[in-house]
Amino acid sequence: MKKVLIVAHYSRFLVQFELNDVKLLQGMGYEVHYATNFEHEDMYADAVQVIREHGVILHQVDFVRSPYNISANIKAYKQLKHLMQTEMFAGVHCHTPMAGALARLAANAAHTAPVLYTAHGFHFYKGCPLKLFWPAIPMPRSPSIRRITLPHRNSPCVARRTMYPESAWM
Repeated sequence: MKKVLIVAHYSRFLVQFELNDVKLLQGMGYEVHYATNFEHEDMYADAVQVIREHGVILHQVDFVRSPYNISANIKAYKQLKHLMQTEMFAGVHCHTPMAGALARLAANAAHTAPVLYTAHGFHFYKGCPLKLFWPAIPMPRSPSIRRITLPHRNSPCVARRTMYPESAWM
């Protein structure tokens, strides 16, 4: 059976936004895996139970939200890379800024493709004081990576500043 990996920072993300995608993927014959940080769940205490009830295989990855916590981000990257090399996923769908950036880097290193990155609104805007996320959005550049931008107003700005060959907006 082919496997697909969904990656996000917290388990509540899958419960809030991705259960329909899980059903679609399972209906297409995929085994769905979910990599997230279950240990720091701050909402939906029953998220793990709900995810398991939907037949999703869970993987703990020690994501942190801060890009400045270098050692923790390296640890999460290594966990993801090992998971991708071990499970041999047929594709990865990643969300949230730091988990998404680490998942794209790990997928590139593990030769896992295709990779779909959904940007649910960015953490920067014209005139914002922190430009740290601009470099994270386009990397790594790979023909197997596609970006979906939510909401629509972000798409033109990102299209001008990133290197994604094909993008879509919703």
